[in-house]
Amino acid sequence: MKKFSYKRVLITLIVVIIGISGIGWSTWHLGELFVGLVTTNIISEQEKGTNTNSDILNLPALEVWTCQAGVYKNKKNAELFQESLRLQNLKAELINEKPLTLAIGIYDTKEKAILQSYALAEAGIETWVREESFPALSYKVNGKNVKEIIVILEVANSLLSGEELNAVKAGWGNDLSLIPKAGYPEDLEKLYNKLSLVLNTDYKGNGRDCYHRDLLGVYLEYKSITTKYLKNYE
Repeated sequence: MKKFSYKRVLITLIVVIIGISGIGWSTWHLGELFVGLVTTNIISEQEKGTNTNSDILNLPALEVWTCQAGVYKNKKNAELFQESLRLQNLKAELINEKPLTLAIGIYDTKEKAILQSYALAEAGIETWVREESFPALSYKVNGKNVKEIIVILEVANSLLSGEELNAVKAGWGNDLSLIPKAGYPEDLEKLYNKLSLVLNTDYKGNGRDCYHRDLLGVYLEYKSITTKYLKNYE
């Protein structure tokens, strides 16, 4: 019978540990390489065949600022304050459910949000500048109307990142004209409607403030869609 060798067992254990560690590092590294690609069916494939396709959608990171107007525990109180602002021709949106948080406008720079906060203060409305940020996202969009879906989300991202409204209209004019007015899932149709309001409104003079208030509606729908399809996003 061969003599039991602790040295041989120790060497074997070391080899096994090194092997497992190597596999673990390789798996983690590969996972890191692909973590930026989130695969999702933004449009469910109701019909299989030539009517469906797919494409990759890349959305740049966003850093935006808003004027937080109030935080509430009671929804009724939030709605009452929202209505009081409406009577002053101010549009406040609910940007958070827990806690209930109202905000006015969305801006691509902190400086613009601060200026708006000062203007609101002069009208007797106290606000706090609040930052919201999103990472760059990549999606595999499957199903019908892939091109139109990508255009809707890219245009929303461009406006939120601070690209001028007229420049967006000029750059996406042909693509936007091809987008049908209906036929999408409810969440995308909401974003399309908010986007259409912004793109089809003539903002002049003081209407620039209205533009940023309407753009907040675009932001909220954009946020809802991107967080809905991004796993583990908080």
